[in-house]
Amino acid sequence: RQMKALIEAGVDIVCVETMTDLAEAILAVKAAKAVSPKTPLVATMTFDETPKGFYTIMGVSIEDAAEGL
Repeated sequence: RQMKALIEAGVDIVCVETMTDLAEAILAVKAAKAVSPKTPLVATMTFDETPKGFYTIMGVSIEDAAEGL
Protein backbone atom coordinates (compact mmCIF):
# COMPACT_ATOMS: atom_id res chain seq x y z
CA ARG A 1 0.00 0.00 0.00
CA GLN A 2 2.76 2.45 0.83
CA MET A 3 4.51 1.96 -2.50
CA LYS A 4 1.26 2.45 -4.41
CA ALA A 5 0.50 5.67 -2.51
CA LEU A 6 3.97 7.07 -3.21
CA ILE A 7 3.83 6.29 -6.91
CA GLU A 8 0.29 7.62 -7.25
CA ALA A 9 1.50 10.85 -5.60
CA GLY A 10 3.92 11.27 -8.50
CA VAL A 11 7.37 10.45 -7.16
CA ASP A 12 10.22 10.73 -9.68
CA ILE A 13 12.19 7.83 -8.25
CA VAL A 14 11.75 5.15 -5.60
CA CYS A 15 14.65 4.71 -3.14
CA VAL A 16 14.74 1.54 -1.08
CA GLU A 17 17.46 2.62 1.34
CA THR A 18 19.72 1.19 4.02
CA MET A 19 18.16 -2.26 4.07
CA THR A 20 19.79 -4.96 6.19
CA ASP A 21 17.64 -7.95 5.24
CA LEU A 22 17.85 -9.19 1.65
CA ALA A 23 14.36 -10.70 1.65
CA GLU A 24 12.83 -7.38 2.74
CA ALA A 25 14.83 -5.48 0.12
CA ILE A 26 13.66 -7.87 -2.60
CA LEU A 27 10.03 -7.51 -1.47
CA ALA A 28 10.28 -3.71 -1.57
CA VAL A 29 11.79 -3.78 -5.07
CA LYS A 30 9.12 -6.21 -6.30
CA ALA A 31 6.36 -4.07 -4.78
CA ALA A 32 7.64 -0.97 -6.56
CA LYS A 33 7.98 -2.76 -9.89
CA ALA A 34 4.52 -4.33 -9.57
CA VAL A 35 2.89 -0.94 -9.05
CA SER A 36 4.94 0.99 -11.61
CA PRO A 37 7.53 -0.91 -13.65
CA LYS A 38 8.70 2.27 -15.40
CA THR A 39 9.44 4.34 -12.29
CA PRO A 40 13.23 4.47 -11.70
CA LEU A 41 14.33 2.58 -8.61
CA VAL A 42 17.46 2.53 -6.45
CA ALA A 43 18.02 -0.08 -3.74
CA THR A 44 20.82 0.06 -1.17
CA MET A 45 21.89 -2.07 1.73
CA THR A 46 24.01 -1.18 4.77
CA PHE A 47 27.09 -3.23 5.64
CA ASP A 48 29.44 -3.31 8.61
CA GLU A 49 33.03 -4.51 8.59
CA THR A 50 33.46 -7.74 10.55
CA PRO A 51 36.47 -10.04 11.01
CA LYS A 52 35.01 -12.22 8.22
CA GLY A 53 34.31 -9.35 5.79
CA PHE A 54 31.47 -6.94 5.19
CA TYR A 55 27.98 -8.07 6.24
CA THR A 56 24.65 -6.50 7.16
CA ILE A 57 23.49 -6.89 10.76
CA MET A 58 21.25 -9.67 9.40
CA GLY A 59 24.29 -11.56 8.07
CA VAL A 60 23.92 -10.75 4.37
CA SER A 61 27.22 -10.55 2.49
CA ILE A 62 27.92 -8.00 -0.23
CA GLU A 63 28.09 -10.82 -2.77
CA ASP A 64 24.71 -12.24 -1.75
CA ALA A 65 23.13 -8.78 -1.82
CA ALA A 66 24.49 -8.03 -5.29
CA GLU A 67 23.32 -11.38 -6.62
CA GLY A 68 19.92 -11.16 -4.93
CA LEU A 69 19.09 -7.64 -6.02
